[in-house]
Amino acid sequence: MVGFMTINFIFFVGLARLLQFHTGGILYGPDILLTASIPIFIFSRGNLLDERWTLRAFLFIGFWFIGALISDIYNATPAEDLVRGWSKIIFFCTDLSGLILLTKRDYRLLVSFVLGLSCSYLIEAQLFPSELMQLEPWKFGYSQGLTPLVVVIASTRSVQRRFGLVGSATLLLGIAAINLAFNFRSMFAISAAAGMLCLVKAAIDMRPERRFRFNPVTFAVLMLGGWIASSGLIAVYSEAASSGILGIEAKDKYEKQSSGDLYFLQAGRAESLVSAQAIADSPILGHGSWARDATYVALLAGLLEEHGVGTFGDVTASSLIPSHSHLLGSWVEAGILGGLFWILILVVTILAIYKSLKYEQLYFPFVAFSLVLLDWDILFSPLGGDQRFLTASRICVALFVLGKPRRLDRVMSPVGPEDER
Repeated sequence: MVGFMTINFIFFVGLARLLQFHTGGILYGPDILLTASIPIFIFSRGNLLDERWTLRAFLFIGFWFIGALISDIYNATPAEDLVRGWSKIIFFCTDLSGLILLTKRDYRLLVSFVLGLSCSYLIEAQLFPSELMQLEPWKFGYSQGLTPLVVVIASTRSVQRRFGLVGSATLLLGIAAINLAFNFRSMFAISAAAGMLCLVKAAIDMRPERRFRFNPVTFAVLMLGGWIASSGLIAVYSEAASSGILGIEAKDKYEKQSSGDLYFLQAGRAESLVSAQAIADSPILGHGSWARDATYVALLAGLLEEHGVGTFGDVTASSLIPSHSHLLGSWVEAGILGGLFWILILVVTILAIYKSLKYEQLYFPFVAFSLVLLDWDILFSPLGGDQRFLTASRICVALFVLGKPRRLDRVMSPVGPEDER
């Protein structure tokens, strides 16, 4: 059994996100605590690389770092940017290592870590909000705390035994609607997708024989159906935003991003157009850590103007090559070896979603939400700041799902053996 002290400690590790040290970049409390835990727990928790997918993940992180090293030498990256780029990879690796060692494939410990992070966001948003939180308090503050909290509640045995996964899905769809009301579009889509996965899982679990029929082809069809269903979510948002139901700010944002000839989702992530060009210009070696090139910044500004897309703020304020994606950003900086790691994790995440739907799964709403959010971040979110350990915790979920089954998963699952008979 997991000790009360262990659960409290890992909760504190998540809460330590409130501790931030400015050393060129930002070093967070979890970065320090998770790194320090490695030599302590590596002896008591066993082999870090005892699962094949975990071994592959760390192997590809090594390739990513080698890619950054070669890229920086080739591009003669300034020392300051080089240190920032290397430390990002190193601390991401130690964050992932520390979380694997601390949690040792126990979902309760990982949930405790996420709860600590959620509390840190709520405390920061209320007591000492950052500039981004002051600008958009729900998106960068309260939602980051409340949405995972609702997900955890939806994953508890009490909720699932009383209301089933349908009740869990209702909670997720409810928080999705709240995120939509506050114009947090990406979290609306992620929460809604996780809620829909809960409904699919409920339908599969209703009859055990459906698990045998759920194969890769069925999964591919389901994913295609999900992609088509996303059109409905987009239509809901478009109608609500354009009509002013979501407020003046949401209407203004939607009109700016839909005013040109780019699809509004693409207009909202126009950086991908530029990062794709930067990758095409140097696909193998990349452009170096913290890659800077005003040419690509000017290209982004020109593309937005050419396609008639309105912008918020000055896109030329930074000289960094625009990317706004774990995958594209790493590929731009470290070349193909940086991109390969995130392609591997994308594959791992998709396999984990398939396995979690097909087989009995502990804390399914938490798993579904984490995996959908990880997919989104790989494709559409920059890897910086606290995203290092946030992403690391979600990769842990994917690795847990693909790992060897644990006796605890079966004992504590809301759908026990007696329920299947």
